[in-house]
Amino acid sequence: MRLLYTKETHLQNDCLMYLKAKKIFHYRQNSGALKTEKGFYRFTSISGLPDIISIINGKFVGFELKLKGNYPSRNQKETHKKIKQAGGEVYIIHNLKELANAVERELCQKDH
Repeated sequence: MRLLYTKETHLQNDCLMYLKAKKIFHYRQNSGALKTEKGFYRFTSISGLPDIISIINGKFVGFELKLKGNYPSRNQKETHKKIKQAGGEVYIIHNLKELANAVERELCQKDH
């Protein structure tokens, strides 16, 4: 298990494989923008969504993937706050261990 990632795509691939192995419903959120002659074309209608979206025990759980030393943008923080206000959860993930801990936390909440 890598604790230090140098590319977000490697972290993303490991996280997706982990969630698949745990049989947790999830998908990778493709978001971003493409600059065109007429301005920006957005790939999603909501900016700042987490990189991976999952449903754990009926709850929306997002995972925002960041390399060590990187932090969510202001836009991401605002969207994450709205998700939490609506009853969901968002975790900032830097390595697979953090993902595993977050998933376990959410799975254990069903028992309480």
